[in-house]
Amino acid sequence: MEKIRSAGADLFVAGPCFEAGRYGMAAGALCAAVQSQLGIPVITGMSVENPGVDLYRDALYIIDSGTNAARMREVLGKMAGLGKKLVGKAPIGLPADEGYVCRGLLRDQVVEQTAAQRLVDMLVAKVKGEPFESEMASTSFEPVPMPSGIKDLSKARVMLITDGGLVPKGNPDKIYGTAATRWGSYSIEGRDDLRGEEYEISHGGYDARFVQEDPDRLVPLDALREMEKGGVIGKLHDEFISTSGRANPLSNTRRLGREMAAKAKQEGVDAVILTST
Repeated sequence: MEKIRSAGADLFVAGPCFEAGRYGMAAGALCAAVQSQLGIPVITGMSVENPGVDLYRDALYIIDSGTNAARMREVLGKMAGLGKKLVGKAPIGLPADEGYVCRGLLRDQVVEQTAAQRLVDMLVAKVKGEPFESEMASTSFEPVPMPSGIKDLSKARVMLITDGGLVPKGNPDKIYGTAATRWGSYSIEGRDDLRGEEYEISHGGYDARFVQEDPDRLVPLDALREMEKGGVIGKLHDEFISTSGRANPLSNTRRLGREMAAKAKQEGVDAVILTST
């Protein structure tokens, strides 16, 4: 901050960060600090699924950079154009016009049609299959078909997976507590419960003391062993999978999920119990 202050800068630029999560979070934190403490206009660029967007979209102008550096020339042009407006205190247009990520803010505007008229026009267009643009765009996800149910749990192999960041002491797979890029698989063969002194938590999003006291509160090995012995389930898989789900972009969590599912399928797992914080 002192170096930036002494430079006498008129504009602070960070990025573009594309899909690099840690880069995005660092750029967002720096921009927020410079903007609030020094009063200097700031601008950065990120993919919409970068975790930095979720953390800083309401406070900063973040140019939508896309996912990789192939669009560098175009992205830098948009950052320069918006940066020039910020320095000159010129009016900033809508996200679609300026190229920045929607900030989730509502802006009053005088228009010719009332809200009711605009709503009816959108509804008619939707019924007719014509293009229209909602004024309140919502996040959409691809539908995931539900698999068929387990016919007989007493014969099923069940696996435990958690996004609560439980890992053996020393975190052998170096799973980050925020924006994790990998997952780990850990043996529970021959064990009836998990002991806190043998595990740690790599997750920055919740008070982990209660899990540290008794890891079975997050990864319920003790309860599943009872169900296994009682014949409720056929077999508890000898490994559990763990990662951290905090501040993770959808593109990354989809990849992690596909990798975990592939392992479960390869190991002959019939059902998964996923625990979160």
